[in-house]
Amino acid sequence: MDTLDRFELSIESLMAENQHFEYDINDDFFEAVEAGDIHKGSLKITIATQKMAQNVDLHIVIDGTVGIPCDRCLDEMEQPVHVDTHTTVTIGDDIDSDDITVSPDARTVNIAWNVYEYIALAVPTVHTHPDGECNAEMMAKIREHTIDENTERTKTDPRWDVLKNISNNN
Repeated sequence: MDTLDRFELSIESLMAENQHFEYDINDDFFEAVEAGDIHKGSLKITIATQKMAQNVDLHIVIDGTVGIPCDRCLDEMEQPVHVDTHTTVTIGDDIDSDDITVSPDARTVNIAWNVYEYIALAVPTVHTHPDGECNAEMMAKIREHTIDENTERTKTDPRWDVLKNISNNN
């Protein structure tokens, strides 16, 4: 069974009764999705469905960690992820950007990409190790190539000094 096929939900069964799904995803899921900076992870996903007249409400809870590169030292770090959201599977032709819309003749809906998006959106924009936990060798290289702003400001190009004297004489 393909890693993403597990997220294929039958429209007929969703419309028949309320259901509960649980998934454990790992690195295989992120490799199958082939997108973004997230390539590793270990997460538990719980989806509870609530049937309505022409649609199904999905309550999605995602908990776990993803492996992403640290913005400072580039080593991989574990980033905790928690998502608790609702989305709606709508059957029909009306498209609402917040809903998953499927045609009336569709038999299934695959929510794998939606799950990936929820995980990706839960990762902070800036992700760094806590202070002192970055790769020591990389941090030494960064310090070696960092310009001390106070030293830089006191040094000026002698050509500018001559021009400053001209403006002071007038």
